[in-house]
Amino acid sequence: LINLGRVVNFSVASAPSVLHQAHVLAKLPVVDKTSRSFLLRLAIPKDVQLRVGASATAKLPLIRAQDHSVIIPSDAILRHPDGGFSVFVAVDGQAKRLNVEIGERINGHIEV
Repeated sequence: LINLGRVVNFSVASAPSVLHQAHVLAKLPVVDKTSRSFLLRLAIPKDVQLRVGASATAKLPLIRAQDHSVIIPSDAILRHPDGGFSVFVAVDGQAKRLNVEIGERINGHIEV
């Protein structure tokens, strides 16, 4: 999982051996299924000299989701007026509403 505010190391194509640090500002809801990559918006310190339009690459280990969490379609989440969330699950052949906490969202899916 990629959390907002997380520190990310990145390099630019013109100097691939030089690592810079930035903070994650936003995760864009676009995933390239072929390359299995996605876009992040990063806050780069002012002292880092970059050219407009320069391409950068960041490699970062993903934080593993909790062992008890699952990824489901966002449409399966019910939002409550009090700000809580729930889903319906099958228990002994019957639908039961279960309150959940939501986690990361990406490409139409959400961690609960």
